[in-house]
Amino acid sequence: RPFRVCSHNRETRKGVTAGTLEELRERASQALLLSLSTAASLVLLVCEEDGTQVDSEDFFMALPDNTVLMALESGDTWRPLPCDRWSHMNDPRVKEVMVSGLVKSGASAIRRFIEGAELWQPQRGHEYTTNWN
Repeated sequence: RPFRVCSHNRETRKGVTAGTLEELRERASQALLLSLSTAASLVLLVCEEDGTQVDSEDFFMALPDNTVLMALESGDTWRPLPCDRWSHMNDPRVKEVMVSGLVKSGASAIRRFIEGAELWQPQRGHEYTTNWN
């Protein structure tokens, strides 16, 4: 079955296939070039999105194909992804709602949305000036 694995800092991502949890630990260790001193059986696999530990064969078998897992060695810690105000824009449903809302609210809102609302500071009247730090 196909899985995606990443390092604890999410800098390295690889695709691997495995039929058992132990095989997945071994393949993740090899693919991510984890420390040779760390035996594959000591690699902890967690779901990348929420840190849920994959520690049983039953849970492993219940995971959908292409699940993204994070491989942790001793001393590594799972951390949530940093919040990105644009990450939700990958969802086509969100894009549709945002675009329709912007079209209804006019060109001024579209300009603020495209250029970044935090860069625009309201001044007297309806003028906006940029605030470049």
